[in-house]
Amino acid sequence: MSLHHDILRLVMPVMACALATACSAPRAEPPRVTPRVLVSADPGVTEAALTRGRVTLMSDCTRCHGLREPASRSLEEWSEVLPRMNRKAALTTEDAAELRAYIWAVARSSSGTNSR
Repeated sequence: MSLHHDILRLVMPVMACALATACSAPRAEPPRVTPRVLVSADPGVTEAALTRGRVTLMSDCTRCHGLREPASRSLEEWSEVLPRMNRKAALTTEDAAELRAYIWAVARSSSGTNSR
């Protein structure tokens, strides 16, 4: 056998193991819509809208970067970040509004304030 084949024979099992480990790692998920999150939402925002906002966060936002927990930034910081990210992700107006509602509600519920 050639040196090339010997190297492949040694490297391939390591690569297969690394790939299997990466693919089987649990995926981080943002907080679920709980009663505490729901009461922290803006008036008129439904549980269904918050749930769709959570789904948008998991499906669209994490395509380009890892999960950003809603409580990881202040509402002011999210106000600056979200419009830019909404454009990059090409979100519909409805998806962007539901994402914002979800992030605001979770951030408020995590901080213990319900100030709107």
